[in-house]
Amino acid sequence: MIRCPRATWLYIHNQCCSEIREATVILYLIGSSVVTHSLAHRRATIYLGICQGVPVKLNVDPIYHQETLPEDQSNLPTMPNKSFTLDTEHGLISITSNTPTTSKPTLLLLHGNSSSSKIFRPIQQSESTSSDWHILTFDLPGHGASSNAPDPKQSYTMRGYASLALTILTHLNISDVVVLGWSLGGHIGIELLALLRDQESIRMKGLMLIGTPPALGEEQTGQGFTSTDPHLGLAAQRDWNVDEAKEFARMSAGAPFEPWMEACAIRTHGRAREIMWEDFADRSAGGVDQVAVVETSTDVLIAVVNGGDEPFINLGYLDEIKWGNLWKGECVKLKGLKHAPFWEAPGIFEDVLKNFLGDCVHENKQVERFRD
Repeated sequence: MIRCPRATWLYIHNQCCSEIREATVILYLIGSSVVTHSLAHRRATIYLGICQGVPVKLNVDPIYHQETLPEDQSNLPTMPNKSFTLDTEHGLISITSNTPTTSKPTLLLLHGNSSSSKIFRPIQQSESTSSDWHILTFDLPGHGASSNAPDPKQSYTMRGYASLALTILTHLNISDVVVLGWSLGGHIGIELLALLRDQESIRMKGLMLIGTPPALGEEQTGQGFTSTDPHLGLAAQRDWNVDEAKEFARMSAGAPFEPWMEACAIRTHGRAREIMWEDFADRSAGGVDQVAVVETSTDVLIAVVNGGDEPFINLGYLDEIKWGNLWKGECVKLKGLKHAPFWEAPGIFEDVLKNFLGDCVHENKQVERFRD
């Protein structure tokens, strides 16, 4: 807590068309000086977006609401230690963590196309998971509370997003991680798995894929995704109208629908969809052969968990892949659920996740014993 007489605090909001999103950062000012907050044990700092009272120009226009605190500071708000913004080559990235230390094993959550890390609220709020795991997530560039990418062609690809994830893990001194990737986030997780093969400092202990068919190029994407749902075409479309954004958000997340989902869909940088899909469909663009990665990864436990009524993914395509180390020996299908089972039925999904995380820990202990 910062204690100072007559401090002024500000909430920074990002404007999403006509929608104002909830506060993401709290700044503390004393006169014209900015009080920074540093998480020294992680070498992480909060990017303030303001200097000597002058807003820094971001890719989205900040809106400032301020209130002067009374002399009595008993209600002075504390600096949040769960969220911070990291300045990277991919832009200003909004990161959320449930613990200020990394003594617990880390669970990294990667969200999907035209959504944000808010979709993982049920997992973040799970007492069972958060008590045992350091839950880490972030908004992709061009999504949510993160800025648009300064170099879209570098960042708005699956390998670009994976490179960013590696940057964040390295910045936070995380050495072991289990990754849960939803939809686009699952593809990023596979790219990250390939990146980490060349890294000695970070080890992926497990990967859960939800709504993600490993693929690269037009042939595999054509096989992995269904062509029956008209909303799937929106995933690659640069410009949306409000109705298209609302429909895509509803179909992606499922019930219960909340207004922030539409706001996130509208906020997403259209070039992020356009570039990502062009790169994904082009085998010569430089992305990894995702099928080859999951078929040759025998030292990383991979869970494939989908709703039984998944609208976008060809579940039969997943069954045909020769997974190198498939959890339970089969792809898990949750009856009656769709594209985001962790959001639609948190209780059912929590049991699945808990069992997988436990097996990741157990399997890696067995490997360590063997190596010793």
